[in-house]
Amino acid sequence: MSLTKATYSMIDGATLNVLDYGAVADGNFSGGSASGTNNLAAFAAALTAAVSTGVNAVYVPAGIYYISAGLTLPRGVTLFGEGTAHMPVWTSGANRRGTVLLIAAANGADCITFDTAVNSGHSVLRSITIAHVGSLTNRSVVYIANHLYPIMENVELFSLVISTGAGLYLYGSTLWGSFNNVIAVCQNTGVANEYSFRYGLRVYGVDAVTVANANSFNAGQFVGTWSGALFDGAAGDTGALSVVFHGTKFDLNWNGTAVPTYLATGTGLFDYASGPVYITPVVQVTKGRDIAFHACYLEAAGEPATYNDGVNGVHDLVPVFLNENATNNSGTGVFDSNWNNVFPYDTAAETLIDPTTGGYRHSSRKVPVLTARQNTPQSIPNNTWTAINFDTFLYGNNSHLKYDAATDAVICTTTGTYLVTAQVGYDGWATASTIARMRVSLSTGVNFSGEIKPQQGAGIGIIIQQSCVVNLSAGDTVTIETLQTQGTAQNTAANFSIVSVVQI
Repeated sequence: MSLTKATYSMIDGATLNVLDYGAVADGNFSGGSASGTNNLAAFAAALTAAVSTGVNAVYVPAGIYYISAGLTLPRGVTLFGEGTAHMPVWTSGANRRGTVLLIAAANGADCITFDTAVNSGHSVLRSITIAHVGSLTNRSVVYIANHLYPIMENVELFSLVISTGAGLYLYGSTLWGSFNNVIAVCQNTGVANEYSFRYGLRVYGVDAVTVANANSFNAGQFVGTWSGALFDGAAGDTGALSVVFHGTKFDLNWNGTAVPTYLATGTGLFDYASGPVYITPVVQVTKGRDIAFHACYLEAAGEPATYNDGVNGVHDLVPVFLNENATNNSGTGVFDSNWNNVFPYDTAAETLIDPTTGGYRHSSRKVPVLTARQNTPQSIPNNTWTAINFDTFLYGNNSHLKYDAATDAVICTTTGTYLVTAQVGYDGWATASTIARMRVSLSTGVNFSGEIKPQQGAGIGIIIQQSCVVNLSAGDTVTIETLQTQGTAQNTAANFSIVSVVQI
């Protein structure tokens, strides 16, 4: 057992104990406010002594400590306790164990800040709970900015007020950090005694160089009322770089304060019915490159089935993994993760979103394809190019490629190169010297003419075919058109008109 200054205050090199500096574990939170001895001076003195003595470790025995303002964790110092207190249990008062700091961060401030000096690093939080009890507009519970090799292990973060801040906030050049079993949670969202913050985790980049790079997260959980995790930056290519998550849980715990994004067509929203639709993020990657999520769990709770922003009307509200920047979010990967009522919204390049449980969503290894057949004969006027109406889908017709029955067109939602293969069937005609034709017509104004076939005799079916390779941008459409010169309107043959559009 380690010797502590509380018991052996004269032994040089023993781990420092906050009780030796006057700390009192009589904190409490009830009726919407914290109470107890103010331990700000005691904790500040212990952390200062850790630096001056070279001990570099401060022990906080189990108990609840009230601190009236934020603390700075010095470079190379470890602040540790005797285990965490899980918020739902702690707030019920049924089993208040472990080391809990009730810290009243001010407006725009943080409960714990890792030393932000140039080239500072190696600060550690371990086996402790940090609970924010101060301003509703605090910045975060734990703030780590421009810090090298930060470590957090077995730490739980929560706010006992409705905070507009984050649980854990990584800012600027926070590099090579290790975050093991870090938990940031909300409780009672949407009710009078709500305890929450907007983002369980927020990662922010300052410029293309000053970014959070190569940080590793193992297990843990991040819950927010706006999103479980947000990755963003000042401008351009400023977001997180090479941050990896292993077995981490991300939750959106909806409280109605966020404003969902309206999508008129659902472009970029994979394997959900075409728009209009609203989306709200469980994980939001606004700026970030090469972020990897391995065997993670994504879940949304409490959000309504529909939403109305007062402008676009009532439509479905869909929780998403929001990878929203086509230019600056390249290389995002989500592997072997479980998606609970969460859909990918992905517009970035060189990404791979490939869950193996909870339903197949979107992967660059899954080729977008739509194949449809005409089951009901269609009347085609004489000598008039007419779009074929396909009414039976063999596969596809999701948000990779969608079919618009109003315009009889296949809509592309992902820019790329596509192979279009189609055929149109007619019953045989009796009138000689008449023909059937078809073509592939693009919304860009380009037409690819297909076969021209003459009638073969009464009762002998006519099948005309066409295939072509086309480059399509998101929003472009493909229409299969036919023309016949029998003299009067003629019906297509049921089940012989087929279209297939596949990305190659």
